[in-house]
Amino acid sequence: MPVLKDKQAGIFKIKVNVGEYFGFQDDELYVELREPTTEEATTLTDGTDPGNPSSGQLKRMFSIAPKCIINHNFLNEDQSQMTNKEVWDLIKVRSGCAMDIVSAWGNNIPLANMSQKQSAGSQNIQSADLE
Repeated sequence: MPVLKDKQAGIFKIKVNVGEYFGFQDDELYVELREPTTEEATTLTDGTDPGNPSSGQLKRMFSIAPKCIINHNFLNEDQSQMTNKEVWDLIKVRSGCAMDIVSAWGNNIPLANMSQKQSAGSQNIQSADLE
């Protein structure tokens, strides 16, 4: 029987370069986000209009994104690492930056990819690409 040694194995992560929004080369600043937990993911569809499932979803993605930051390279002036909240506070006032992060993250979450494939007519869940 296999033994799971790395409890983070299989958890989707995405790194988004954001330096250009802060006056740097794009790859000089980044944030890395994990996929939402099952509980967080269920909040993405809570209360949605069945006729328009994406209604309010973007707002909910913005609300859970800060909790899903697992790594970044933002530093304070004293060279100490900023907290995730400090980083998100800097990002959220830059709408283009926040939209790029949430869009890249949302479009690459494995569950979103499976949903898109199913809605495109593929009913074979085994063929879903879950990198």
